[in-house]
Amino acid sequence: MVDVAALAPALGTVEKLVDLLDREGELPLRAAVWALVDENDWRLFLVPRELSSDRLRPMIKVAWTLSEHSEVLPERHRVDYSVVGMDDPVLVAIAPYVKPGDRLPRELDGLYGSGRFIEKAIVLAYRP
Repeated sequence: MVDVAALAPALGTVEKLVDLLDREGELPLRAAVWALVDENDWRLFLVPRELSSDRLRPMIKVAWTLSEHSEVLPERHRVDYSVVGMDDPVLVAIAPYVKPGDRLPRELDGLYGSGRFIEKAIVLAYRP
């Protein structure tokens, strides 16, 4: 069983990071999902609005944002992230449960998609 309350400091950092990337225009996003990918191993999956085959630029943009805004991202060292497309198994698993206009963040449990089981996911942004 996952103790989401124990993740509160990191969750706040993740939410602020998504806010900086998306709403403040550092890296506009189609989706952002923080998912438990292994036991006690959370990863932030980011889908930029404009995603090319070169994922290095958005990865660098996220790293720059983490560094540049360190004062408001206190748990940044606990945030692992990936830049992915909407075809990533985590995004495929959440797709049936999240619709545009849903109130976010939204917590989902026990998802399965593209051959991958996701015990828990927190959807922070979603615009398919």
